[in-house]
Amino acid sequence: MDIHSKRDIGREYISKLELLGTMHITSSQLYSWKRKGLIPKEWFVKKVTRTGQITVFPRKLIVTRIRDILRYKEKYSLDKVEKLISPETTNRRFSLGEILRIKEINPDILDENKTNFTYTEILVLIVLTDFQKKIKATGIVVSELIDILFDVEIRVETDTVVIAEYKGEYFSIITVDDNVYIPDSGCRIVCRYNMCEVSEEFKKKYESMLVVDREEMVRKCIETITKEIGGV
Repeated sequence: MDIHSKRDIGREYISKLELLGTMHITSSQLYSWKRKGLIPKEWFVKKVTRTGQITVFPRKLIVTRIRDILRYKEKYSLDKVEKLISPETTNRRFSLGEILRIKEINPDILDENKTNFTYTEILVLIVLTDFQKKIKATGIVVSELIDILFDVEIRVETDTVVIAEYKGEYFSIITVDDNVYIPDSGCRIVCRYNMCEVSEEFKKKYESMLVVDREEMVRKCIETITKEIGGV
């Protein structure tokens, strides 16, 4: 294992001790959120220093995540916080109607036969809509990439989706931590998307969509309809 200096750690990571002090949380809170899936276990990184081994975290990601957890805890129950923080780990399916409300998704790239979507599929559609806008890609190209990316496992917390071009053909690469190896000099990277960053932006903008309780929503609709019928 490589030995990292404190200077190197400070540039890329934040130590557990510094994190606890900066965010005013306890170690038990930190590990409780880890167990509940609110903080990915991949973010708990063991690093060797000259004085021993310490636990560090990706600075930007962990600070943003803990701020979100603390903020959402004031508004929602812990179950809803989990749905909002880590929607990709739930079994939640989103309806076509919900997808059409997302301005970052071009409705023209949707499969008319598909009526529900996972959270990760939503992020893929956002990414490919952006890709299409940037290079004016045809619907056929985008459709092929959708089929490929819908069929592979994408770990939102750690993966980067890279769109590359080789001799006029476009293809996708799934990488970890933004590390990309291009085997041929004739291949060029067109776009790259850190899926965690895409996810964080989406959650900020569509918070209400993620925390909605469908059973509660259906119950309220039934109650409203019943009252209207009763009042006739």
